[in-house]
Amino acid sequence: MKNKSLFLLISALIISVNSASADESSMSSHMNMTNSSWSINKITQIRESISDFKMTKDQLKENRKALIETLKEKKQEAKDNREQYKETRNELKDSVKNVTDEQKAKLEELRKSHKVVLDSYKEQLKDTSLTSEQKEEIKTKMLESVKMFNVHVKEILQTNTVANEILEKRIELKEKNAQLRAEAKEARTEYREWRDVLVEKYKWAFEKQLNKNITKFSDDNLEKISTKIEKLVETTQSNTRLSETTKQKLLAQYISLKEIIDEELETRDMLWEDLEVELD
Repeated sequence: MKNKSLFLLISALIISVNSASADESSMSSHMNMTNSSWSINKITQIRESISDFKMTKDQLKENRKALIETLKEKKQEAKDNREQYKETRNELKDSVKNVTDEQKAKLEELRKSHKVVLDSYKEQLKDTSLTSEQKEEIKTKMLESVKMFNVHVKEILQTNTVANEILEKRIELKEKNAQLRAEAKEARTEYREWRDVLVEKYKWAFEKQLNKNITKFSDDNLEKISTKIEKLVETTQSNTRLSETTKQKLLAQYISLKEIIDEELETRDMLWEDLEVELD
């Protein structure tokens, strides 16, 4: 039922955006005020892309499928890395059982201060008014904080060879997942094809509404909705009854919604991964 509820909410949002011309004017004003030069450059790029566009519909379809598979592969690889990271937690706990009282006190102080920082980031990410860019900034800070936590633990346990090897592995896994997230973001951008301006416009509109409701839905339901949207993109792309303007408008809306959902799932993964900081 929740899965259906979210899909109905998304449908309502699309209808609302399509019918509210005043809101579109407001969005346009917002985009002009905040990103006027950026938009002009993007529009120029789009025009150039359209004039040079040689790919057939079949090629575009295969390209989209390849990008979806790439995203799935990177997500699975990141999940596997998180499982390894989780396994190192118990290994690390075992390796620090015989630390000195001084080291133990330093580790506890570090753990507590680090948890305060991560809890703060977690609360910030709950802010429904945040844009995707603002969330990315918080995620970047979070990743740097977790990396430094492992580095500082390593400094405290510098004479503990086993612990240091485990910490090196943890740092490596964090860096791998940071790279995978960056690559997934690039793939999502490529999935937009040449619709950057439209996607950003609708994403700005949808985020304001979806951010208030999306946290109520399970990971499984969000995954299902994301898959449904993928199918809608393909169905819309092959629909010969739609005018090209209407088609590109709908595609931009679907892609922006998919990005919002996928980014929410990615944020949840990061929180699960990065708030696991107990050492004792």
